Amino acid sequence: MYKGFAQASPEGYVIQEFDKTAPAPGADWQGPTEKWLEQASANGWIVKTAATDAKPGAIVILADQAGTYTVGIVRAVNDKAIFFDTLGQHRKKLHRNLAYPALARDYKITGYIWPERFTARMKLIL
Repeated sequence: MYKGFAQASPEGYVIQEFDKTAPAPGADWQGPTEKWLEQASANGWIVKTAATDAKPGAIVILADQAGTYTVGIVRAVNDKAIFFDTLGQHRKKLHRNLAYPALARDYKITGYIWPERFTARMKLIL
């Protein structure tokens, strides 16, 4: 287990990867994936919800047409697609890329949790 998540699960893998670049204490939320954005935002993490708000090191949370959630760690971004890693069956790392048109067609982008926290200065600007 890692912070309450099974290490062999996509969630456990993503939380461990996020914590490698995020400031301490790292991921400080628990529970089902669909609650992560709300909890992370309440704990001061920067949360974005537009498909083009991807950032390397961020957690991406997607829901497919059936409402099944996918969680990944963003590795790269360009003007056409996002590239992220997740875990598949048997703890096999999957490298995924989603072009923005396919992303909009096949998934609902629930959001991103950036590996950054709001600062007092950011709160004043917003």
